[in-house]
Amino acid sequence: MALQRGLRVLGLSPRGLEALPRGAAEKAALAWWRRRRTTVSLRWVGQRLGLGHYTRVTQGVSRAERRRGRKLAEIRARLQRIGDGESP
Repeated sequence: MALQRGLRVLGLSPRGLEALPRGAAEKAALAWWRRRRTTVSLRWVGQRLGLGHYTRVTQGVSRAERRRGRKLAEIRARLQRIGDGESP
C-alpha cells in the first residue's frame, strides 16, 4: 500500500516504474524512502522496485542520501511529505 502511495506521488504506475532503468533517481529515492520508513528487507525492496540484486537497494539508498542533485532532492522532498502527514 505505501509503495503504491509513493508511486502515485511521483506520478508513476507500476509499469512506469518497471520501465525506468535500475539507476533511475526515482528508484533510488523510493528505495531510500521505504528503507527509512519501514523494516522491510532489502530483497523485498529490490524485487518491488525492479532493482535486480538486493545489494542495489543499498547502493540506491546511499546514492539518495549522498547526492545532492536537484531532481533527487525534489523526489525525496515529495516522498517525505507523505510521511509527515501532508496529502500528496
